[in-house]
Amino acid sequence: MDERRAAAEQALSHYRQAIDGRDGMVRDATTSGISKNRIHTLTGIARTTIDRILEDTMAVVLVSAQSGDQVPGHELADPDCPEIPGLLDRPDVEAFMEAHGYGPDDPDELMYLVTESDLDDIPDGFPTLTIRLPRTT
Repeated sequence: MDERRAAAEQALSHYRQAIDGRDGMVRDATTSGISKNRIHTLTGIARTTIDRILEDTMAVVLVSAQSGDQVPGHELADPDCPEIPGLLDRPDVEAFMEAHGYGPDDPDELMYLVTESDLDDIPDGFPTLTIRLPRTT
């Protein structure tokens, strides 16, 4: 009987971990292009709950560009670039920057941070990475 109870408690702990990570999983899924309907179908989370999770987020976009390109936002090396704690440490951001050669070895490769007010002004044809983050108040 004690083994059964321990197994049940462990299952409940795993459930709690999954639930605690739910909002981040929904934000990551929409950022990667999965539709709200597909998220609902795969998870059973109500569409209204998905909408509420996404209302509490903000979108930022990283844009890979070359010197001389006209892109809205702030170049990451610009001292006036808004600082988003932990952004540059995210594995998806690190992979995007590496894939596009951004770093000290290539001064011609630029990476721009575009915030919500400028999202509609990103020109077509540039590699982008959209990230949903919890909205700070």
